[in-house]
Amino acid sequence: MPDTTKPVVAPPPKRKVSRGRVLLADDEDAIRRVMGRVLRNLGFEVLEAKNGKEGVELMERRPEKLELVLTDVVMPDMGGPEMVGHLRQRDPDLRVLYVSGHTFDQLNIAALHAHERFLAKPFTGEELRKTLEELLGPAGLLEAPDQRH
Repeated sequence: MPDTTKPVVAPPPKRKVSRGRVLLADDEDAIRRVMGRVLRNLGFEVLEAKNGKEGVELMERRPEKLELVLTDVVMPDMGGPEMVGHLRQRDPDLRVLYVSGHTFDQLNIAALHAHERFLAKPFTGEELRKTLEELLGPAGLLEAPDQRH
């Protein structure tokens, strides 16, 4: 028979674990919203910008370290590569995932650096996850954030 004299204590709520902060820049609201949802489901804190200029301004106000920049290449006011150039002045090893509806050959981007990848739109959430794993390493991307050791 269970001991009913001791009070029942609920377990503490699970603390949400963040895999890091991501700056997400895309001028298309619907695409930015979907990519943001995928990133949040993977456990990232997501900062959103509508273009490169807004992304640079956001990071000037919030100088926290970024795990990754996920950016469209072609956007009004300032494109992804120009924004990354500004951000790399602070963090030369910044990891970047460029996305675009154009093929890589159509874009005016020099060869990708070691910490950069390119993903052509449209892509699935699974393709995004796999590309992030390539860029960031597999640690933690295959498990839910609260299951990591």
